[in-house]
Amino acid sequence: MFKLLFTLLFFVSAHALAEPKLAQIFKNKKPIIGVVNLPNLPGQKNFTNMNEAVANALSEMTILEEEGVDGVIFENPDGDIPSNPETIAAMTVIVTKAMQKAKTIVVGVEVLWHDPLASLAIAKATGAKFIRTDFFADKMMADKQLINEKPKRITDYRTKIGADNVLILADVQVKYGVMIDKNKTMTQSVNDALAGKCDAVVVTGRKSGVPPEVDKVKEVKAATGLDNDVVLGSGTSVENVAELLSIADAAIVGTSISTKTGGVLVREKVRAYMDAVKKLR
Repeated sequence: MFKLLFTLLFFVSAHALAEPKLAQIFKNKKPIIGVVNLPNLPGQKNFTNMNEAVANALSEMTILEEEGVDGVIFENPDGDIPSNPETIAAMTVIVTKAMQKAKTIVVGVEVLWHDPLASLAIAKATGAKFIRTDFFADKMMADKQLINEKPKRITDYRTKIGADNVLILADVQVKYGVMIDKNKTMTQSVNDALAGKCDAVVVTGRKSGVPPEVDKVKEVKAATGLDNDVVLGSGTSVENVAELLSIADAAIVGTSISTKTGGVLVREKVRAYMDAVKKLR
């Protein structure tokens, strides 16, 4: 009897440990993460002052929160290649203010162009709950540069700075990138990302504003299984979010709720998008 009870307790504990990670920070199933783009940062041509940058960022976060969006991810303009110290400093200020103002919305950050260590450092310093990294376990060409990221570099740094509670949302075969290994399947990329200890896998279309094909999302979800989350990373809209989110577990949305890719949020578009999500839930 004792042996049977121990076995049952072990099974329950193991099942609990295998719970998808997004459930640790989001209360709703199928959480939606809205993108707030951060133009006009120090060192950039149109920068005015930090007070204005902070006010604009918090205003957009408020729109997302008031319209029922579950999370927000702050991104700098992707013209920062590589990201510079003043960008990282400015984003730390903005995310700190966001954490202070956020009531229900979960805050995350991504430092573009590809600086996951900076993203983790900002998250640790501010208390943000997650980061996204476009490159994690795939060797790719992007913007005429070879990206050969190693997952261990990122996860070791996360542990080093005491940020193991910060979730890593990792893209596989990300938009705009070209795979070096043309024969590597999406399933292989997912397996490599999970082996690298990411907390959720992000799948995208060819570019911002373009959704991933349904069959691709199905392949990624089949590879992750029930114990891991798949996040839609581009192209969801009022028209397609119900179909795609019926397969995937979460979505990051920007273009379809903004004036344009990289633009400012439009409250009416956010509301319409969330109405479509609520029908699915």
